[in-house]
Amino acid sequence: MMNFVPPTAARVPKHTAAHINRQIEQQIEASVVYFAGHRDEIDRRLEELDQEWDIERTLEANAAGFSLLGLTLAMTLDRRWLALPVGVAAFLLQHAVQGWCPPVPVFRRLGVRTAGEIDQERYALKALRGDFDRRHRRRRCARPCTARARGRASGLICRGIPSLPVVLKLLSRNRPAVGQSHPGSEIARRKSSRRPADHGRSSKCR
Repeated sequence: MMNFVPPTAARVPKHTAAHINRQIEQQIEASVVYFAGHRDEIDRRLEELDQEWDIERTLEANAAGFSLLGLTLAMTLDRRWLALPVGVAAFLLQHAVQGWCPPVPVFRRLGVRTAGEIDQERYALKALRGDFDRRHRRRRCARPCTARARGRASGLICRGIPSLPVVLKLLSRNRPAVGQSHPGSEIARRKSSRRPADHGRSSKCR
């Protein structure tokens, strides 16, 4: 039963050709590499990702269109056209359960991505923009934001996505250089140096 009904996040990639999955991953990585050098364009790209249709939305629109077409032809020409919306509903149910139906290979070859694949690029670009660093600095205790800490933060947000090789590569690039402290830790040291010696508060992070 578990093989018949794959996990939700993995069901479409599981029924997609391996070279198509690799092509989509390479496109995501190429996008992240480009915007790493053009960070002023990240906001525009994030808006584009918000407007991008994933495979589920594309299939829903496709199924609704063919169903309406079949109903219209059945009402105006021949009742046998009712077989079209019935077939569409059956294929849509198969996709909901297994992650496959006849239009899926076509849309995947055209580059239509899953919601998880879109999120891979979205969170990688947000990490490039520094969204996770800003969230970290808003905490009461400013600790050095290492690659491991960012990895945990992004992992919590991206939990459920099949794989995030692009995000992991990106986060490893953001590791501070040897001997270089993170700006957050420098700010914390300055604040602690301004406090009176007899303040009596513990400097430990809670």
